[in-house]
Amino acid sequence: MDPGGYFNFQHLSNHKFPALENPTVKENLVKWSMIDGLKFQAYSFDKPFRKYNERDFLTDFLGCQNVVSSLLKATPDHGFSSIGVPVDVVKFSEIKCNLTSVELFEKLKNNKVVCQSGSIIKCMPQYIRADLNSEAASLDFEIEIADNLRKLLLCNEDDIDDLEEIGQTLSEDDRKEFLCTLFSHLVIGGSLCQYEDNVEPYIQTTKLLYKDLIAVAVNTTNSDGMTVVGEHHGGGDSLKVISYVYKIHSAVNEFAGTGNKDVLFNRQYLNNFCYVIVNPLKQLCVTVYHHV
Repeated sequence: MDPGGYFNFQHLSNHKFPALENPTVKENLVKWSMIDGLKFQAYSFDKPFRKYNERDFLTDFLGCQNVVSSLLKATPDHGFSSIGVPVDVVKFSEIKCNLTSVELFEKLKNNKVVCQSGSIIKCMPQYIRADLNSEAASLDFEIEIADNLRKLLLCNEDDIDDLEEIGQTLSEDDRKEFLCTLFSHLVIGGSLCQYEDNVEPYIQTTKLLYKDLIAVAVNTTNSDGMTVVGEHHGGGDSLKVISYVYKIHSAVNEFAGTGNKDVLFNRQYLNNFCYVIVNPLKQLCVTVYHHV
């Protein structure tokens, strides 16, 4: 536990996410079968965040009564309710987040994955399993891989013989970036996703959502030659991402009599996810949750 004691959180129910109100973004999320399962929420916290206390921060967050009573999760009847149970064991990983533009996606336009016009190159349909819960055979779903973009993002060389031909389009470091991860989630979509023929709707929607989620600051040098990081208000100074992104793999209460059941997800599906994104400058964190 951090010497300063527990973190306390307050739900910011009036916090705005402009991208989710954008008509084009909403239309795209409907088309990709994500609009009903995607939730953004914001919380303030009362102590300075330090990288070394990330585990305490996330455990306190999911154990805080203000979060327990307000953080939404999907229910078996396709609705939403608060998680309802404080969490005491959190499995998480940090997601790399350094990019301040979407220039990364220009690499896709190599005439192997995407044409210069933005058209996504098709391939012979193949299928991969999307439901990761082997105990629930009735819930098995498959995702159709009918273009080289989904092939690049979803397959590995053990699945696809010709993946090597397109596999170098994005480097391993590219794939680890949260920007690329967010983009991949949109490309995969939900259970009734209508896939795009052109990559631009994916890129532009990723850009707008990313802008809502990630905080950047200005890198400047003061008169003593020291680097100073401050909130960005426009201008030509170099930008630095100051947000920390954490993917929550599971969250359980070992003493609630739920058999170590994950309180966030009803089942393990390829495009179910929960991220906690921390802005240490404003002492603000945002959750990004999706359940298929």
